[in-house]
Amino acid sequence: MRAGRTPNGFAVTVNGRLVPVRGTLDDYGELQAQLGDRHVRATVVESGEHLYLFLEGRRWTLTRIDPLRPHSTTEDHPAGFAAPMPGKIIALLAKPGVTLEKGAPILVMEAMKMEHTVCAPRKGVVKSFRCAVGQQVEAGAELLEFE
Repeated sequence: MRAGRTPNGFAVTVNGRLVPVRGTLDDYGELQAQLGDRHVRATVVESGEHLYLFLEGRRWTLTRIDPLRPHSTTEDHPAGFAAPMPGKIIALLAKPGVTLEKGAPILVMEAMKMEHTVCAPRKGVVKSFRCAVGQQVEAGAELLEFE
C-alpha cells in the first residue's frame, strides 16, 4: 500500500486502486477517518518515530521516515530492545543463554488490551532481561540484551 498527497488531501493505493483519505485525530488518539466510501474509527498510539494504529481488532505499525536522516534498525543497536509502546510484560518466553533462531518469540507485552510479541531479529542469544513478568514499562524502555 502506498500513500501520498493529492490536491484535496491524501490518498492511498490499495490493490491498484487510488482511495481518497481524510479524517481527524483528537488529543486522546481517537481517529475518525473516511477511506473512500467507508467511515472507520480507530485508536492511534504514538511512540517515537512509530504510530500504532488499532482498527477492528488488528494493529498496524506506521513508521515516520525522515529522508534527511539515515534509517536505523535493530541491527544498528544489537545490544538491546526498546519497548515499542507503554505496556505490561505478560510473558518471558526465551531463556537467557539459549541460542534463538531468527523470528523466535522472546517476550510478550500487553498494550491497549492487545498482545505484542517481541521476536528475535536474527539468530542470537538473550544475554539478560531488563524487565519482569507483571512489570509496567514505558515506551522506549530497554527490555533485554541480545547478542
